[in-house]
Amino acid sequence: MHLRFSRTADYGLRAALAIARTGDELVKRRDIASETEAPVAVLAQALAALVRAGLLEAVAGPAGGYRLARPASEISVRQIVESIDGTDIDERCPLREARCSHTGKCPFLTVFWNAKMDFRRTLGRTSLQMILEEAEAGASA
Repeated sequence: MHLRFSRTADYGLRAALAIARTGDELVKRRDIASETEAPVAVLAQALAALVRAGLLEAVAGPAGGYRLARPASEISVRQIVESIDGTDIDERCPLREARCSHTGKCPFLTVFWNAKMDFRRTLGRTSLQMILEEAEAGASA
């Protein structure tokens, strides 16, 4: 996992949230693309990855679409991102965007590694339901 998500993961997160807002309704890809302002080709990649990961269900046909495969409270942001971007931990240095080339231990290594682990933990304990609730609270404020 990286501290920066791919464009596909970005659209996958937006799509999952848009689908979560509808409850158990099937949502068509074109409606998701419209709501998320996602290019259809990139959105298709993200949706396919989420279906493969078991986070979304896809129903084919004219009346088909996408819905969450389980409750929004059981789907974490981390699961969504990792289903698209993978689970590898980025070993690039945030300072140089390359692997650390220092001989010996970089004085920043520990702090950057801990930040990455904290980031992963936060994404893992943040569910789609929590994001929905925060968005609703912000909209009513």
